[in-house]
Amino acid sequence: MVNRYFSALKQRISTLCANSTRPDVLVLMFHEICPSENAYDSNFSIDFDKFKTLIFQLKSCRKIVKLSDIDVYDCPVAAITFDDVFENIFNEAVPFLIENDLPFELFVCEEFINKRNYIKEETLLAIKDNPLCSISFHSKHHVFVSHLDKKQFLEEISPDSFESKFNLKCQCFAYPFGSFYASHTKYIKEAEQFYKFAFSTINSGFSFNYQAKHKFFLPRINVSNNTFNKVMKKYITKRKDLC
Repeated sequence: MVNRYFSALKQRISTLCANSTRPDVLVLMFHEICPSENAYDSNFSIDFDKFKTLIFQLKSCRKIVKLSDIDVYDCPVAAITFDDVFENIFNEAVPFLIENDLPFELFVCEEFINKRNYIKEETLLAIKDNPLCSISFHSKHHVFVSHLDKKQFLEEISPDSFESKFNLKCQCFAYPFGSFYASHTKYIKEAEQFYKFAFSTINSGFSFNYQAKHKFFLPRINVSNNTFNKVMKKYITKRKDLC
């Protein structure tokens, strides 16, 4: 209980610190793209029309780039990411991004492949060679890695078997659940063995300086029907100064 309290406090402080910096980089985190009534978890879903509106507005303000390239630009950038990779993102969202020549990142949990509602192996094999799509890792089993010792932690975040099976290279990692309490920050620098960047669920944009200092626990902005208006107001419509 005490550990959870201090982790929550640390999460809050880190969110405030990240939010206090110039939001040069926005990493948007989506889950399901579908009507709330059709979602596995409506708290993490967004209607396609809202998704499309946000992306078009974002495109008017920032350069949308591959997630692994967020450190190579000196202009405001954004990256589009999907956690867990639900099947319904391929109904409208992914075709829309491809049609508009916009890069996107799929954070795949190895255990979820072929499970009901999640990406199928044949879909992954078909999409992985699209130049707009990057495949990254979201752990083997989607567990609280904070409950693991160092050896177990490294085994859980290692993409080796996943990369070998699908003949690809993962540049980035997203911690399951992504909070300080769930992610065991004691070991986060070990992610450097496998990845260029690793991502949390600290809810914020961040500056290029912040990026350089925290590259293995970077923030992402959760976007859903519940957060859509707040994200639009805080990071897009009020930040035309960054265009």
